[in-house]
Amino acid sequence: MSDYDSLKSHFENLGGAMHHTEAFYTILAAAVAADGETHPTEVDERDALVHRVKTLSVLRDADPSQLANIRRRADDRIANAKSLDDIVTDAASTIANDPKNKDGGMAWSVYAHAGDIIFADSKVVQREIEFLIRLAEHLKLPPSEAGAILDFLKKKNSF
Repeated sequence: MSDYDSLKSHFENLGGAMHHTEAFYTILAAAVAADGETHPTEVDERDALVHRVKTLSVLRDADPSQLANIRRRADDRIANAKSLDDIVTDAASTIANDPKNKDGGMAWSVYAHAGDIIFADSKVVQREIEFLIRLAEHLKLPPSEAGAILDFLKKKNSF
């Protein structure tokens, strides 16, 4: 270990390292991976959101290679991370601290969409519950708001 290795600590927890659009997509990709499996219904839900969500509209309207690059970077982050929490921390920090999130709306939106992905396969396992709890915390969503979103998603997906 060189004396310069200590400089690495100066780059930890910077937040905002990625654009909010990429952070939003990365959270959705992490939601697909939250239970350690890739379910086709969760992938379909994530892909549908790319076409439906305003924040991600720049991806659907952009050169297809731009979306492919963001997908690749998100997939690489997930594959190479020590834990999914590391990815969630960075991406959620980007969203929480973005000027467009001044009223908490972007955080609320990505949380609800991540929940939609998790509920897409009709079962929610402990790892997904833990993911949603950590995500709410890192997005700085008040527990009452995160709880209201989860209650809505449970009702919405009950029938």
